[in-house]
Amino acid sequence: MGVLASSALLILAFAPPAQADGSVKTLAWGDLKAGAGRALFKSKGDRLTVIDYADDGRSVSVSIGGKDFAYYDPDGLSGREFNLDFPEGKKLVLGICLKHGNHYEDGTCTRTTVRA
Repeated sequence: MGVLASSALLILAFAPPAQADGSVKTLAWGDLKAGAGRALFKSKGDRLTVIDYADDGRSVSVSIGGKDFAYYDPDGLSGREFNLDFPEGKKLVLGICLKHGNHYEDGTCTRTTVRA
């Protein structure tokens, strides 16, 4: 029994660290459809992709780890990738909203927690 427990501890000791990717999409509100904007975070390489799916005159505003990123696509069909640098394993809040000018569209915001 002791050998089995020791083997399990060795396997856990050499297991790669857990990585938590994540994504969020905007919520529906008024005439705005759910998923008009989306943010994807990949912990490997700390890559953030911001996508504006809707040709609605609004930009997609994303915050992660205390930094803000906004992306406006007049055609509403593409995205932009950001190469970030966070300490390994750092817990980050990934949030997204639709923005019209300087005004956040109430009710469109959502967030999730990820790890770098």
